[in-house]
Amino acid sequence: MVSALKAEMEPFIKALPKVESFPIGSGTLRNYDYLHLLNCGVGFHQASKTLEIYLQQYHPAQLIIIGFAGALNPALEINSLFNVTKILGEGEETKLKLPSLKGKNDLSNVSLLTVKKAVTSVTLKNQLWQQYQTDLVDMEAYYLAHLSLQNNIRTYVLKGITDLATDSARKQFKENYVQVRNKIFDVLKPLLLK
Repeated sequence: MVSALKAEMEPFIKALPKVESFPIGSGTLRNYDYLHLLNCGVGFHQASKTLEIYLQQYHPAQLIIIGFAGALNPALEINSLFNVTKILGEGEETKLKLPSLKGKNDLSNVSLLTVKKAVTSVTLKNQLWQQYQTDLVDMEAYYLAHLSLQNNIRTYVLKGITDLATDSARKQFKENYVQVRNKIFDVLKPLLLK
């Protein structure tokens, strides 16, 4: 499982037996018998470089990319979780199509745009929504999924909305990230924890 931030993995770290993390690229790796938790760092460059280093050493059959996202689609609400089945990268030509993660809690499928800078203004949010028509926005998923797919790894992306990608994004993130990460944990717990 891959995330940008340790905060996104915290419920898994607490639920699993204690293991030491060790540095890998710009992030950290916790290695369990049947599961790896990789925090790869924030932003496309750090995240993709860390995942690249990881994939040189390990060869997983599948990756689940989890994390926080902002909502570009004005119809979506904070604290909602989604399967991301279509990802675009800002300025990239290739569109990625991904399978939907199935389980007890079937989630709706959405599209996501990965950008190079956090979206924290209504003007930018509206421009991106009009240009790309994607539901969510983040800063890593496109590059992580692209690298994973290049290595023929079955890839899933699960994202939770922490903010509305407006001027209040930072405040909303701080207010909502714990609830969102706990929801991600609740959805994935039956699939990942033995």
